Amino acid sequence: MFTRRKLLTLPITMLILWIGVMGIAQAKLPDWVESPTPDTDTHLYSVGSSATLDLAKKAALVELAGKVNSRVQQLYQSKERAVNDQYSSWTSVDTEVEIGETDLRYFYVNQTEQIGNVYWVELVLDKVKMAQDLSARLELEHSTLQSQMNALMQQSMFVQFLQAKVATGNIASVKQIIIQLQFFQQGLDTNYYSSQYNEYLSTIQQAVAGNQVYLDDSKAQPQVAALIRNWLAEQGVNLASKKNAKTDVLLVSTEVNEYQDKRDAFNAEIVTTIKVESAKQGQIGHATLQTKGRDYKRADQAIGKAVKALKLRIQRQQPVELLNIVVTG
Repeated sequence: MFTRRKLLTLPITMLILWIGVMGIAQAKLPDWVESPTPDTDTHLYSVGSSATLDLAKKAALVELAGKVNSRVQQLYQSKERAVNDQYSSWTSVDTEVEIGETDLRYFYVNQTEQIGNVYWVELVLDKVKMAQDLSARLELEHSTLQSQMNALMQQSMFVQFLQAKVATGNIASVKQIIIQLQFFQQGLDTNYYSSQYNEYLSTIQQAVAGNQVYLDDSKAQPQVAALIRNWLAEQGVNLASKKNAKTDVLLVSTEVNEYQDKRDAFNAEIVTTIKVESAKQGQIGHATLQTKGRDYKRADQAIGKAVKALKLRIQRQQPVELLNIVVTG
């Protein structure tokens, strides 16, 4: 009897499941899902779906971000002369548009609908608002760049080189904004920026060409002297074999204090002093860096650890900030 009831129950259960599945399958999707809303000059649309409303929004956001980045990348490739061919070949630019949860002020949910256990969301990107904010950023960053470039050639040779590296990054940032803005704001004229950046490029190349620094590390601990030389090489600094009227000088000196503590561990303390001098302007930078090392076996290992600590410290900051260099203008 039990077996027969079980066999009778199985077809009924399958029938109920089949009816439920057919009901969900036959549920009509919204028109804006089956036929997505076309993009316009002022708005972009995307559709996302998931088991929760929040995940559906995120899915729509991912689709929309991919759509924007794809089109901006196409724009960059088709209009590589947006700023200037000479400049384009000189430095690379990241064309990715930063779209994420921090940028949701540009988006709004246009409509949502739940069908069965699935949520559907239509997300809209306001291109006009995005363009307005990008225009404000462009104006601010370009103004900052202009001030920086006007002061660049007033610096000593070493500082010119360091500031030229910073300016290069700022130019790339501004160019990125221009490429993005061309997508969000139709008919943007970039001729003004093209001529400006050609002048900037010439100035930066002039600043980099004079990159010569004389390093006096005769009073530095050998490992520290080698570290500073390697660090300058990583920055792209050319070391001059002798001083001249235009060459800046880096004076590096160290004081090493070694001792054993109560546990007989070897301790080393290195005080590194770096002075930056300009033939025309005198001392323009000064830094005192104190680092420590400790080892239970050998004194030279303790010194080596203090040097490693110094390496970590100088790699955390830009040279101008690390050496407290005075930037004029």
